[in-house]
Amino acid sequence: MNYNLVSVILGVLAIVIPFIGLKLFKKSSLGKQVIFFTVSFTLCNL
Repeated sequence: MNYNLVSVILGVLAIVIPFIGLKLFKKSSLGKQVIFFTVSFTLCNL
């Protein structure tokens, strides 16, 4: 398995996921935004 490719994919997902969370769920749904940011942080750690 090419770990460089996996690293790039996880990095892109970690950058894109918070923006998706901000676009889909405005201020009214703070709990769902926290979930998106938590997933992004987890992807950064992987």
